[in-house]
Amino acid sequence: MRRRLNFKLAIGIVLGLAVVAGLTHLLHEYQVRQNAHVLLERANQAMSEKKFGSAQGYYSQYLSFVPDDVDAMQKLAQAIDATD
Repeated sequence: MRRRLNFKLAIGIVLGLAVVAGLTHLLHEYQVRQNAHVLLERANQAMSEKKFGSAQGYYSQYLSFVPDDVDAMQKLAQAIDATD
């Protein structure tokens, strides 16, 4: 007796894995955006409280997620200038 591959089952498993992988990617992307937003809020709050060292760290971390944010780069430069 020969065993045969159940093609319907194999295709269903592959499609299921593709859907799960896609959803996992979207969830991860959402979490990264949320974390970046929280870092920016904390950096702005630290700047308003004149905690320039903390603000510098938060802006640096934020810019590692969103490297093209010119406003955050400017605020990071202001925090660096204020610590000197």
